[in-house]
Amino acid sequence: MSALVIHITVSFDLFLAKVQNNPFTSSAPMDAHSMDELRSYFNQATEKTLQSFQGLSAENLGMTIEINEMEDTGANWLSTAIDHEIHHKGQVFTYARIVGVDSLPFFITKP
Repeated sequence: MSALVIHITVSFDLFLAKVQNNPFTSSAPMDAHSMDELRSYFNQATEKTLQSFQGLSAENLGMTIEINEMEDTGANWLSTAIDHEIHHKGQVFTYARIVGVDSLPFFITKP
């Protein structure tokens, strides 16, 4: 599961870097050897992603970007990144249930 969580965060950062027209660099580990290590990596990656979002501009969202020989707007590539993350989070939830986790969070929190 740790490799899948790492894949989710790295992939989102890749999409975000492309939309911002920045070079993509990753400091992701190949695998986490404990839940604490995975949580630490995930929290750091989340903070980095939040900071990257603050640098987005309307120009980034509207410009045409090529990824894997496909072109679309920055806004649509970010939508694809979200869809990709949701797909893999579904896998993580399925794996967690297989190993006995019976209380999982919802995707949204209501007040």
